[in-house]
Amino acid sequence: MRKIFLFAVFLILISGFVLLSYKIVKEKWRHKLLSPISDEIFSSVLVKNLESGSFIIQNMPQEFTNEVVASISGVTVIFPKISDYSELIKTLQTILSGATMERKIIEIDLRFDKPVVKYGP
Repeated sequence: MRKIFLFAVFLILISGFVLLSYKIVKEKWRHKLLSPISDEIFSSVLVKNLESGSFIIQNMPQEFTNEVVASISGVTVIFPKISDYSELIKTLQTILSGATMERKIIEIDLRFDKPVVKYGP
């Protein structure tokens, strides 16, 4: 009877350990499991698209949960995390080509249907 009791306790401890390990792994790797494209790919795809559009990238884009932030030609540009940046690059080119010297653009947010442009002094 004692052996059965010890075996049951052993099984309970093992199942608890397995469940705890599963929860830790699930939380640690959750974003990679849910995302169809890994985080490293977003930056490399974005940089490749920007370089093909003749933009000057001042530093490697920073990645956050839902966005990628890049400093391009002295302007902070916020991109959504998507797999195809070609349309956003065209929009960025249009905005920057229409910029005037009188009003300096400091930030462009391309995460929305209509881009948000912030001007500085």
